[in-house]
Amino acid sequence: MVYDPQEIRPAGGRTTRETDEGVGSVHRTSAAFSREVTPYLSGPSGDSTVAAHNDGTAANDGAGNNLSARIARKLDPAKDSAKPVSQLINEQVFVDARPQNGEQLQVSDRRSVSDQTSKPPEVVVQYSSAGAPQQKPDFTITKDGTVIAHSDFEKHGGNVVIQVERQEGQVDPQQNPDFAKQQEAQARLLAYVNNRIKQDYPEAEKNGVTLQDAQGLVAPEVENQLGMRNSSQIGDNYSQETQRAVENLGRFNGSGRGSMSRERADGYFPQRDVPMQPGETNAAAAFKDTLAALVNADKQHPYETVRKQGHEYRAGRYGFSGRQISNWLAGLDLGDPPDPAKIEELIKQGKLPKGFNVEKLKQLQAMAKGMSEGKQPSAEDMKLLPKEMQETMATDLTGKMLKEAGNDSSVAALAWMQNKEVGELTQADLNSPEGLAIRDASQKAYSLATARQMSEKGDTLNFQDNGRGSPLGIEIAQRAERVANNMGTVGWCYRGVKRALDQVGINLEGGYAKQAASQLASNPRVQEVSKADMQPGDILVHQPAGYGRTKGQQYAGHIAVYLGNGREASDHVQTLIKGQGYGGTRVFRVVA
Repeated sequence: MVYDPQEIRPAGGRTTRETDEGVGSVHRTSAAFSREVTPYLSGPSGDSTVAAHNDGTAANDGAGNNLSARIARKLDPAKDSAKPVSQLINEQVFVDARPQNGEQLQVSDRRSVSDQTSKPPEVVVQYSSAGAPQQKPDFTITKDGTVIAHSDFEKHGGNVVIQVERQEGQVDPQQNPDFAKQQEAQARLLAYVNNRIKQDYPEAEKNGVTLQDAQGLVAPEVENQLGMRNSSQIGDNYSQETQRAVENLGRFNGSGRGSMSRERADGYFPQRDVPMQPGETNAAAAFKDTLAALVNADKQHPYETVRKQGHEYRAGRYGFSGRQISNWLAGLDLGDPPDPAKIEELIKQGKLPKGFNVEKLKQLQAMAKGMSEGKQPSAEDMKLLPKEMQETMATDLTGKMLKEAGNDSSVAALAWMQNKEVGELTQADLNSPEGLAIRDASQKAYSLATARQMSEKGDTLNFQDNGRGSPLGIEIAQRAERVANNMGTVGWCYRGVKRALDQVGINLEGGYAKQAASQLASNPRVQEVSKADMQPGDILVHQPAGYGRTKGQQYAGHIAVYLGNGREASDHVQTLIKGQGYGGTRVFRVVA
């Protein structure tokens, strides 16, 4: 995902369609989300009407035929749950998009008794994707609420996948002008599928149908009313607020190109009330904001937030654990036993707040111990962690974590959220569904935090996420492509790449491309990777061979940024040079 606040800087404020009321909609309460959809589960079916897409056109079949005009009535779960997909297609409740040679499910084609003892299918709800791989849908709910059936889902026996259509760049359901119609159709379809599964599987009837909703597209009240069990991608050891944050950030996956106002972007982060501290870099501040976004602290009182996570409590804007608080205190030179003179010196240095003393130190140590043991800090306890002290703690602790993670912000964020040291993370932690979801969300939050730093109130932030490569890598690739297209020269590859990398804080010196390799190799924000593992945004440095037909092959070398799909950018865009004619190639990746 790439954010580029510099591409559009409107003088008159935001250019997007969001109102001030919509700025915080990505963090809306479940009640506000659900009031609009729960009545549809028991309401009358009525007549379907044709509605317009976001782009001003009606849903169509690719040949200009209006899909919603094919619908005779809305789905009524109370009456229609006895009918298979094929019958509802015949009754013009669903639009038929099944393969023409596919088998049609007749009313009598239900599973046998032996089939009913197998594991019930789960229901997957996902956004449509602009390029990212995803599960093939059984149903698509168009932006205007038309339901398209792609299969007789009861034939294949696997999970039932419901795809929610969106326009490119949409990351919030309420950005759809026909949001209410789409949500009504989703609630009705979920009720229908839920009922059909329960009819076939005693286990589902007893325990409920499992719902996979990684992007938070289904209202909790709908889940509860249907008795569905939401299978969180990050498990049950995180707060509901963190789960919601991961879901919201997950909506960027496959969203393609889009834009949002700076004000809407601010809605992903709890407010920071303390200015950047001396020595706090932009990268450090962005990572701290990333953690605050994942913790999803209270928007009005972020520094007073207390959350239950697993068996213990987390506190403050950054969700400090008892262990993290204890580790920070242990790293201070307090003396043993604590020395009031040393505490006073730390107060002068700004490490500890004014009025801090030995007694408050003991109280804070006891509070940290209690948090680790499952004791909730009181409002009075939280006064031991004033906001200035929280910022200092976060700067110190996260700086150490980032260093240990090789400046990989996603790994450091996972360690923080799991209350581990970076060195304690296992490959299972890193590659589990939980770990991958947290890391993916942290990468997106970090990119967004960085973009906010480079923008001003009223700016529009452009983003791109095509599901391939890291958000930072895609950002570098897009910047490099823009620089290359603006230059349009030949022979100035190093100059083009330097300009692109300057924009993300990677500064290269010298006049020849070959000089970049040693600089990138020694930069703590950069890792060397294999050519076989190249992703968009990676930097290829080709060493000269000492001979050849070009000056690059002879003595200067060549450098370029990999764009993906076999293309590279330097001072122009061209087909990827893989190293032929050169004296060796190294590939580097900016990771923070």
